[in-house]
Amino acid sequence: GTRSKLTPAQRKENKRQSDYKYRQKRKVKADEQIGEIKRLKEEIQRLNDENGQLTAQLGLPLSNAQFQAAAQQRQDGYITQSTGKQLHPQTVTVHGTNSEAVDKGTVPVNVVDGNDGIAKNQTSSEVETCSNNEAAITDILMKLEADDESRVKFSDFTGLHGERISVGKYSFPPALHPIVNNIVEVYGDVSATSKMNPSIAETVYIMFCASVKEMSNLRLEHVTEDLILKWRDAIKDALRINFKVDFAMEHLKKIACAYIGLMERQKLDSAGLRISKLEAALSTAKEEHAKICEQSKVFIDAAEEFNDKPVSS
Repeated sequence: GTRSKLTPAQRKENKRQSDYKYRQKRKVKADEQIGEIKRLKEEIQRLNDENGQLTAQLGLPLSNAQFQAAAQQRQDGYITQSTGKQLHPQTVTVHGTNSEAVDKGTVPVNVVDGNDGIAKNQTSSEVETCSNNEAAITDILMKLEADDESRVKFSDFTGLHGERISVGKYSFPPALHPIVNNIVEVYGDVSATSKMNPSIAETVYIMFCASVKEMSNLRLEHVTEDLILKWRDAIKDALRINFKVDFAMEHLKKIACAYIGLMERQKLDSAGLRISKLEAALSTAKEEHAKICEQSKVFIDAAEEFNDKPVSS
């Protein structure tokens, strides 16, 4: 029942086999580290390429020609004409939403707070984007051009109570009185060319001014697509009854471009964060790889001597 003693030759052979197995394990681990480093480098390169594409598309200005080209490419049969139609009394509804602050000079001074956010971001998106981002980028721009049925309602806006104040031939809630005066001061009587029934035209006019007021109370980061479409409906309802408010639609396009730019900037930040994490993982893997190489150099060199040779050699 006792274990037989090993001869010196047997002990030497056992040690040799044990050392060989140890060296093989260290070599396998080193190879795995090399493979992981290669994978991390490839992932970082892919993210850098993606980051470069996003940076390029954010740096290109959105020209009017590009905007129109994107609108014409849509496949849902939208009609691009936004003016020249009489609005039937039963369809006077506007899709209500809050919008981005409007640039000074595009909408009357004091009608909006003139946030610099729009001016800085109005060229930060591009209609012609790459791969699967293109549809998402251009979708909201095509919706602005679409001649969809208006869904905005008087109840979509708040702060329209109180005894109305007359401005010209229409009456407005007190909260909108400064807005109307500023519009008239900069653009004149935008309702002068309208032949619509005054009661219907007044409702449309009020919702249009309420949209402008909402823009003056919001910054870009609080704008949503629903708000943009609500303002679109309010503006287009005014255009359909021949109100001269083209300036508002042009500015809404700038808001939409800035909104897209904000979304794309968030993608850039997310890609940059992933790159930072991968670079940190790569750095850790390199340190571990260097440590293994230093600790196992003698054994790895010994293993190299037996490459493609029988151990008896």
